[in-house]
Amino acid sequence: MHTFSRLIKTDLRNRRTTMLVTLGAVILWNILMALLPVDLPAPKLGFIMTLNVAAIYVMLFIPFLHCFSTWNEEWRHRTVSYLLALPVRRKQLLASKYIAIVSEAILFMTVMAIGLSLQNAIHDGMMFRSEPLLTFDWPKFAFIVKIALAATCLIMLCFFSTLVGRCFGTMPALITFVTFTAGAFLSILAGLVQSAVPPALAFALLCLAFYLGSLYLLERKVGVE
Repeated sequence: MHTFSRLIKTDLRNRRTTMLVTLGAVILWNILMALLPVDLPAPKLGFIMTLNVAAIYVMLFIPFLHCFSTWNEEWRHRTVSYLLALPVRRKQLLASKYIAIVSEAILFMTVMAIGLSLQNAIHDGMMFRSEPLLTFDWPKFAFIVKIALAATCLIMLCFFSTLVGRCFGTMPALITFVTFTAGAFLSILAGLVQSAVPPALAFALLCLAFYLGSLYLLERKVGVE
């Protein structure tokens, strides 16, 4: 357990600079939005909210890129041999990197949520209705579970695609891209097609498949170039 916690801390420490820069940019963005005039008309407030949503997508794109870079950096810095030689199970390696990415995304989202709440309070609650966000019911819980499964499926797909690329000595980036594109198409299809299998269950099965595939590659196929 001590080694596992050190793995998580190491992954987070490796992302420290990027995380601090991103957090600074998010805080600065919210300060700029909060400094806008209070008496703005509703159409302009709607446009500001659209800009905030766009900022959230840009912010979450950074952890998404981290899903690929977290494994590639092990080869780039020649630390993969040390990583694979540690007295930990391969599933712990996957779990530590997964936890680091999720922690990064949650941190960004928490800061952005606080900023949006302050913006909304400054504009007397005219930007969005906060009451529906505070209520809790079964459909909302099911939606949150579906989003969490989809996010986990995406992270595991990125891991699997990167490790598949690393199994080949030539053109690993191209192979990673092709694998990710095929997996993403399959995941989107599973989420859109209404069949006998619910989308949440489909995401869970795909997530398990990508996880087991990554585990297999780490244990049997992936090595040092």
